Amino acid sequence: MIHGRGGTGKTTLIKSVFPVSSSLWLGGHITPMAFFDTLAQNPNATIVLDDCDSLIHNKDITGYLKCALIPDTPIICASSKHQRDPINFTGRIVILCNHVPNTPDFRAVASRCLSYDFCPSNEELSRFVKSWDNHDTEGLEYLNGLYGEHFHFSLRDYQRCCDFKKDGTDWKELYKGISGRSDIAWKVAELMQKGFAKTEAVKSVSMEEDVSERQVWRGIR
Repeated sequence: MIHGRGGTGKTTLIKSVFPVSSSLWLGGHITPMAFFDTLAQNPNATIVLDDCDSLIHNKDITGYLKCALIPDTPIICASSKHQRDPINFTGRIVILCNHVPNTPDFRAVASRCLSYDFCPSNEELSRFVKSWDNHDTEGLEYLNGLYGEHFHFSLRDYQRCCDFKKDGTDWKELYKGISGRSDIAWKVAELMQKGFAKTEAVKSVSMEEDVSERQVWRGIR
């Protein structure tokens, strides 16, 4: 199981190890019965659950996953309306998600996995982008300067900057406007880049904007 904030290259990384041509990729919405049938029809396959946050909130699917992750454990169909023979899944399952739900069912799934918190630094993401042909150095330098060492950007942020530059717009201001971060968050980031500790920056912005420190903390999360 690989989890971490979105847009950091989890899917790209796993596709380099388990190509779509030789593994089965599932994502988005899938019913418990369709998931059971997928396991039954591909008992020796490598199955990748990508962007599967909606899947892992389903109790029937997490039940199938718990059985599939334990060798020699028969998986029994949970639906009385659709009878299926028990199956033994002997393949591999890779779970990609942005966060690990703190629910009893999924904690049980996670306890059966090798779990990796995928959280590359801005420097690591920059090195990755620089390995691409025709990467945009200006956009990358802008993001590093904007976010500094204390806030993370993603590959999606980099792609937005590239797209805005192609359109010939005032791409820097346009990016800041759609980045999802409030003006308060940017002010905290700017102070931290000047050497302020995060708590000091929050307090300073709180006084400047005449809002509570709690509101500032909420704005930078």
